[in-house]
Amino acid sequence: MYFDVDIAIQPRSGDSYPVAIRAPGGEALGAFLFPEDPAFTELLAAFTGLSASEEQLLRLGRLLFDALFQGPARELIAAALAGQQVPCLRLRCDAEEGKVAELPWELLADERGPLARRGVAVVRTLEIAAKATAGPAPLPLRVLLSSAAADSATLAPVLSAIAAAFATLGEHVQVTVEPNLTVATLQRELRLGYHIWHFVGQGAQDQAKGGLLLSESAGSTKAVGAAQLANLLATSGLRLVVLDASASPRLATEPFRQLAPALLRTPTPAVLAIQLREGSSAIQTFAGALYRALAEGATLARSVADARQSTGTSGVADAQLLTRAPDAPLVSAPQPDMAGCIVVPSATAPGLPPTSCVRIHSTHGTLALPGVLPVLARRTQPDAPPAPPSPFFDREREQRQIQDAVATRRGTWVHGPPGSGASALVRQAASAAAQAMPDGVVALARTADATDQDDLAQEIFEQFYTSEPPTKLTPATARDHLGGLRAMLLMDRLAIAPNAHLALADTLAESAALVAAEVPAPASMLAVPIGPLPRKEATKLLGAEAEAEIDLSNVMFLDRICAALGDLPLGLELAGRLLRSGTHTLKQLVALAEEQRTEPDILARALKIMLRALDQGQTAALTALAQVGPGGATAEAVEAVSGTAGARQALRRLAELGLAEQRGERYHLASHSLRRAIERQIKPGDEKKRAASYYVAAAAAHAGDIAWLSDEAGNLLQAIELLLASGKAAEAGALARATQPMAVLRGRWGLWGKLATHAERAATATGDKALRAWAMHERGTRAGLLGNRAEAETALAAAHAIRAELGDAEGLAFSQHNLRHIGLTIATPPATTATPERGRGWYALGGVAVAALIVMFALLFWKNAPWAAAGMASTAAPQPSAAQATAAPTATITPTPTPTPLPTVTPAPTLTPTAVPLVCTAAADQINLRMGPGTRFRAIGMLGAGDTVTALGRSADGSWLAVQPGAGVAAWVSARGQLLACAVPIESIPIIGDTLPTATPAP
Repeated sequence: MYFDVDIAIQPRSGDSYPVAIRAPGGEALGAFLFPEDPAFTELLAAFTGLSASEEQLLRLGRLLFDALFQGPARELIAAALAGQQVPCLRLRCDAEEGKVAELPWELLADERGPLARRGVAVVRTLEIAAKATAGPAPLPLRVLLSSAAADSATLAPVLSAIAAAFATLGEHVQVTVEPNLTVATLQRELRLGYHIWHFVGQGAQDQAKGGLLLSESAGSTKAVGAAQLANLLATSGLRLVVLDASASPRLATEPFRQLAPALLRTPTPAVLAIQLREGSSAIQTFAGALYRALAEGATLARSVADARQSTGTSGVADAQLLTRAPDAPLVSAPQPDMAGCIVVPSATAPGLPPTSCVRIHSTHGTLALPGVLPVLARRTQPDAPPAPPSPFFDREREQRQIQDAVATRRGTWVHGPPGSGASALVRQAASAAAQAMPDGVVALARTADATDQDDLAQEIFEQFYTSEPPTKLTPATARDHLGGLRAMLLMDRLAIAPNAHLALADTLAESAALVAAEVPAPASMLAVPIGPLPRKEATKLLGAEAEAEIDLSNVMFLDRICAALGDLPLGLELAGRLLRSGTHTLKQLVALAEEQRTEPDILARALKIMLRALDQGQTAALTALAQVGPGGATAEAVEAVSGTAGARQALRRLAELGLAEQRGERYHLASHSLRRAIERQIKPGDEKKRAASYYVAAAAAHAGDIAWLSDEAGNLLQAIELLLASGKAAEAGALARATQPMAVLRGRWGLWGKLATHAERAATATGDKALRAWAMHERGTRAGLLGNRAEAETALAAAHAIRAELGDAEGLAFSQHNLRHIGLTIATPPATTATPERGRGWYALGGVAVAALIVMFALLFWKNAPWAAAGMASTAAPQPSAAQATAAPTATITPTPTPTPLPTVTPAPTLTPTAVPLVCTAAADQINLRMGPGTRFRAIGMLGAGDTVTALGRSADGSWLAVQPGAGVAAWVSARGQLLACAVPIESIPIIGDTLPTATPAP
């Protein structure tokens, strides 16, 4: 969200213009003087001549910034720009001070670079009294795209680029095209309820208050003044007028700025005067970003800022947003109902927002919105390494091996039987090696609950970086941020496969990986196997844990205990705690240990002795800890899971005996090795069922509590899986939905994927269509944000279909929104043939038809197409991205008569005919014409039996044929199944790739 910074430039007083600034941080006064730098005039001239380089634009922006903000004003604006939120600079300039108003304030730049590059909006606010402005309109966003020029061909490239932008926006933007706009046509069109009028052309510079040049007859224009245009807009309901001078060779937005006050006195609240650099992709990029953001419900200032940011400084000649109203969305669109946003870099089609702000609605699911570029910073101090175990004995040889491996950044894999002390050894080694690694130690322990490689990478990222807003690390960006770290990566018995350990180590390519595990090492890592301690060291460890000084009076007894417990470090630690606590005397412990010699499991020997020292409540608490997730549980949860009162006292006793550890408010088993040993020695009862019931109720009580959900993630996931296995699918689905906000907003997207899968299973078991729609919505949104467009299309289309079937209008809007944000569209129902409206120049387009705009512009304005030998002058529609919408039944589009003469199409020069005619005849009815070579592309028309087309070439794999159906739109037809009978064998038609031929603009 933006916050406003009001900047008022007052009438000239002496040599300067007083300036008043008001921001959330306070108020300040200053003065603006025109820069005295002799280069300022030259830079302005280069700007207006469209010849300024990016470096010159930056310098001009710096001069304006330094001249506007001085003294206290400079301090106030610096504080506003340094904050976590992005400011919107609302610039008010006295109407009589035209010289100041003409300056390119949108170029403002500080020492960090152009403000626009950081998403800062600059809005020119005019204090004009006008009628009330209508509120946000329902989708679709309706746009009148028009143009006027004496030579219409000069506007063709601009219109074509804008049309290409509309082609990616799906059914939520509908556009009507009027390529030769007259006053009569404009008057008629403005009665039809458009939200935006986008005019490409020129301002009328001879009008005192500005005006536009509109078409009058073929090849001529006439000036239409501000007063007449204002009268036309008075009852139109327009929310925005876009005046576009992108076809002009020089900066031509000044007449538009002069016209804006007259238009803003109507109910229309905003005018955008823009000029993009012709001949670049900037026109398409800017228009696509602008209209996408508006259709997604972004405010007008934010949408323009997004468009500028996505286009870049060099692509935007000028973009002045003039308004008299508070910033607001133009259309009503889905909105989140939970706080929080995580930003993820776009991994989708070109032309989409550079980042997505991912937010949550508690009922309808995840919502992807245009995001800002996050501000990342390295933490000044890496996390402290884990505390070394105390006491720790022996393993000198193993420690030397690890130190040598760390020096060469080779991965080391410590493994041994349960209780052998692998975790203790890697903690000791990490502590010793921390000083040798510039970036310290990255410690990942099993108690973190993360079981997904990417979620662990996110955890590492957050140890080293701060981000505002929070950033989701993706597989594509992980190495960029983590690959240069020189740290020790400690992975202590993580619940991931060996190859996932290797992948994490590979991501941190400059770090040294140190793994503790029970399974043998993969071949690429140095294996450090460990087992029981030497007897001398085992005796020292037992004595240290018992806090007993070893002497002749006890050494024999300690030796016998070590022998009975197999010199296993964990067993000796537990035995020592029994001695320290006074639970047993040395002689009693010797007897108990030697009784267990027949037990083949060495760790079980020590555990059996420990269990004899526990009462019923303590045993119940220990069993409960073994049945919850590795992240542990609170005392309240342990009490609920164990089914006994007094859990806190029991847990304190377990901690005293070394069976449990307390970390804050949570309790954990002291060692992962104990979990399986306990499960083998104590027959579990209903602990897991009680745990599932407890966490279902607790999650409902903590709805939206991201911190609590994060702490309990492992327990919640375990509860979901148990509920599914025990036939309680409805509860499992509800718990998955309750956990999802945390997974999304904390960047645990591996967990997010599991939750969606579990919710889908629950929906299948219960027949709950709404839950299935939610699960598919989540699965598709996650996939699309991570770049898997095929899965995104399939899942979101399924969610869309189910929500439409259920009549869930709000949920449907969320799925439609995310499809559009990711750059996908879905099939729409077949449309009936439109009845031509009398006098309409072109026809309204949306969804299926909008991609054909480029073709139509080319048919009007371009010649010399490569296939002119077939007697045609046409062009091809731009192809949608590779994962465009699923196929739809054909929608019939009927063009309407043109009220004004269109420009004459210059005949194409005659080329030498090809040796074999490329004519094909449809051999069946209802053959789809598609926008791209595949059934995933939209159908934009249909052939009937006997219809003829001209073949243009085959797709890259030869399975689709590009065809020209008479004077219609070039499209694709399947080359399989004998749908077409061609004058030559289809396999002999040349391969042209997966993009239709593009016509060459006429000179």
